[in-house]
Amino acid sequence: MLSSLELALHQLGLNDFFAMLEAWQIWAIFGCFIWGGFVRGAFSFGGAALSLPMLLVIYPQPLFFLPLIAVHLLFFGCFSVIKRLSQIDWPYLRKLIVLLLPTKILGILGLLQLPAEVLVIIIYGFSLFYAVNYLLLGKLRAKPGRATQITETVMLLFGGYMSGTALSGAPLIVAVVGKYVAKNSLRATLFALWTMLVIIKLAAMHYAGFSLQLAHHLWLLPAAAIGHLIGIRVYRYLHQLPDQVYYRVLGCILLLLGVLGFVDYFL
Repeated sequence: MLSSLELALHQLGLNDFFAMLEAWQIWAIFGCFIWGGFVRGAFSFGGAALSLPMLLVIYPQPLFFLPLIAVHLLFFGCFSVIKRLSQIDWPYLRKLIVLLLPTKILGILGLLQLPAEVLVIIIYGFSLFYAVNYLLLGKLRAKPGRATQITETVMLLFGGYMSGTALSGAPLIVAVVGKYVAKNSLRATLFALWTMLVIIKLAAMHYAGFSLQLAHHLWLLPAAAIGHLIGIRVYRYLHQLPDQVYYRVLGCILLLLGVLGFVDYFL
């Protein structure tokens, strides 16, 4: 005879999931979602890129974690956007959406199958390049010109594509957006962008029949919320720093993403 708690867990599908994992794995997954929420709350990007590799070591099922991360991004993105509507750089955001949408759709549909090696070099190579620039200069000051414009457009297009495939296009997108959007508007503009992009991603996954793992939000959404609240405190401190220091911190995060990306792939 099942207890009421066991019956509820079984009906939600949680009991079977917990039975597959050891206690340390469950706590490790919980901790990874705290970490992902913290990164997202503090820096407005990088939560998926910095938590997904660790999650896959614990439980190597990306299609289990990607819907969870996407729903969390939608939840906290909407919350942040509603609070900061007046801070969003709407003209630049509209240009971004128009540019990113085609490759975002290509990424979701899998119509453009690029070799993994090429994608790794493009994403994390550019991330490292821009990270060094932010660290040395405080804020990127690339010379205006046709070549710079083409390079940044290509980066955004690949960022949109990777956002469609695995929610990992943020390093490329942020590297460019951080150059043109003021610090006071950067957080709100990024969250507005992520919210729009993740709605498309979730709709496509739902249409394709992938489970959005809604039952698991009962225990993983609180973990992400804990991390997000801690991250907001860190963000408030960072936001008070001078612009050059703020963008150097942004460069540190891009550098971390780039290094971990290469290490995760090649090792």
